[in-house]
Amino acid sequence: MREARIVRMLNHPIVDGRYGPAAEITGTDGKLYHVQIIPCRSQTSIQITDPSDEIGGIQLPSEQGGSGLLDRVIEVKRTDYGWDTPAYRQICAELKLDPDYGRPVYRDADIDLVTDLEAHIIWGAVGDDGKVVDLVLDLLDLLRTDRPPEYYAYTRCFATIENWHFKRPKDVFATALNRIDREKIECSRCVPTSVDFLPSWEGGGFSSSIYLWGSAGNGSGGWDADAYGRLRGVAVLPANSDWPMETVIHHLTQQGVVFLSLAEARDYMNNEGAYWAFCCGGVWQCPPTLKPRKPSGTEKLLWKVKRPKTPLFDQHELCPNQHTLPKGGLV
Repeated sequence: MREARIVRMLNHPIVDGRYGPAAEITGTDGKLYHVQIIPCRSQTSIQITDPSDEIGGIQLPSEQGGSGLLDRVIEVKRTDYGWDTPAYRQICAELKLDPDYGRPVYRDADIDLVTDLEAHIIWGAVGDDGKVVDLVLDLLDLLRTDRPPEYYAYTRCFATIENWHFKRPKDVFATALNRIDREKIECSRCVPTSVDFLPSWEGGGFSSSIYLWGSAGNGSGGWDADAYGRLRGVAVLPANSDWPMETVIHHLTQQGVVFLSLAEARDYMNNEGAYWAFCCGGVWQCPPTLKPRKPSGTEKLLWKVKRPKTPLFDQHELCPNQHTLPKGGLV
């Protein structure tokens, strides 16, 4: 009986726990506990849970003395351990847990950068030091290759680095931000943008709400070609230049949209845009500050039989994939 009890103590089966693979440990009082590796951000975390409890947590001090192995797990938890800490890896080996469960994977070229970032982690830090730790953890998550970068983490990092106010150099953080593969960013929520189209050969103009990471956006930089691949014509260059809008402008330009600055748009609506608005029979839509010029009676007669100078349309017809203004600007 004594030998059977020893075998049971040494054999810690791996089961499906509340948060993944778990090692079962039975205390001397007969109570069953689960020990699991539950990574938090890019850091490892060994946790003890009560499988019979609805939440799964326990109060560590009250459980000490229940099992020698359980006590050793608690001792490791109370130290500043990491993925490669010998005591952490040893206890995982004894429990048959994978010490690298959920461990982040980085490009070989980023390993030194990751080490430099981790040097800025101060656990329990508050104030500006705590904000830097949050920034570092976001950057470490974004640099991982075992899962896609997350949009809102990227925007947080971008805003923090753009508005840097900490009393330390920002070089290492800016370098990390530039290393993030933005083409692989994903998001669980839609990111809304809006583009104003002006009257053109494609129609009377409209305001288009464009959502990145919509129903089919993940895996393509957030762009849904099925939903927005048919947008064409002339649009006003949006005043805001954040990354989502840059992504929208890039894809729309690739598929034939000509973007004009506000000043260029005003010139356009006084010239070529006025003609296209006239072609729509007075049914057009555009921002209130960019209403088309009203043609004179003579122009109306001429425009019914002959198209005036339309440099953007001519350029579009000549080279559909070339979307810069003609030399000399608008005529």
